[in-house]
Amino acid sequence: MKKRGMVGAWLLVTFVVVVVLGVYGGIASAAKYQIGWAMESMSHPWLVQHVDEGNKVVAGHPDVELVVRDGQDKITKMISDIEDLLVGGVDFILITPGKTVGLEAVLKRVREAGIPYAFVGKGYKDPNALFFMADDNFQCGQILGYYHTWILGAKGNVVELFGIPGDATAIERSKGFHSVIDNYPGIKVVANIPADYRREPAVKAMEDILQAHPEGTIDSVFAANGEMGMGAAIAAKRAGRLGEFFITTIDAGKWEVEGIINGEIGASAAYRICGTAGVTLAIGYLKGEVRKEDIAKVIHPPAKLVDPVNAEESLPEEEVLFLSWKAELEDIVQ
Repeated sequence: MKKRGMVGAWLLVTFVVVVVLGVYGGIASAAKYQIGWAMESMSHPWLVQHVDEGNKVVAGHPDVELVVRDGQDKITKMISDIEDLLVGGVDFILITPGKTVGLEAVLKRVREAGIPYAFVGKGYKDPNALFFMADDNFQCGQILGYYHTWILGAKGNVVELFGIPGDATAIERSKGFHSVIDNYPGIKVVANIPADYRREPAVKAMEDILQAHPEGTIDSVFAANGEMGMGAAIAAKRAGRLGEFFITTIDAGKWEVEGIINGEIGASAAYRICGTAGVTLAIGYLKGEVRKEDIAKVIHPPAKLVDPVNAEESLPEEEVLFLSWKAELEDIVQ
């Protein structure tokens, strides 16, 4: 009787260990290759679409498993997620961070373990990463800087809706924009407020800006992403001032392109989803289909500006919200 109880207890412990290991990295998985993905969060549709695309790619590879971790918009949670993936024994780690301050220590441990990692969609140009894949944030801002000067000429009052303070993408987008408009002394940024890449904070920020700047004192709005641009349009509409100034965004998501078509948005620089291309490249590397030396450290999709001229043809596919870079492996590494 005592022996039977000991066997039962041993089986229970074994079961718990297997379950725990399965949760933290899927060690019990039958997949030959495991790709871990540490996401900034799953609270934004742009981030969710990355994972959706990655899952579709993995569905075509029965020997590959994608293990996703939700950072819940907290860098401490993302660091913990990367540590869990490392302990879980994944073969490759993709990282899509918001803030990057504090990541280096955990990435050092990843390197020491010999696990390759890469940044997809967001991040920074880490020389130790296998690759960094995303649209060029500086170039996106720069393109819209030229668009503003083209519309405004050499004079005008501009509102800037910044992304997340400290976020690498937000900093680069703003730098790109200012690399152009700062050359025109007559163009003034009359307000620069962070709205965290979210629509509701942008509505509130723009409402405050409109109250502080009466009709005729704003000529354009540079919003660092689509959600904030749509927030600016909502605030302008509520104040009866839609059409008084033009709004530009970065993303070229479905609602932005529709906004360009109906006149609520002036233009948008495309910031495409790289879930398909990023996971495709990670799998190709793991399976030996592409060598490390053939992979560029920085991979940017070709730049694209969506404006009233090409908006109709630039609408994302019916079932998704954002444009995607669905390049084949040979096109990614060429």
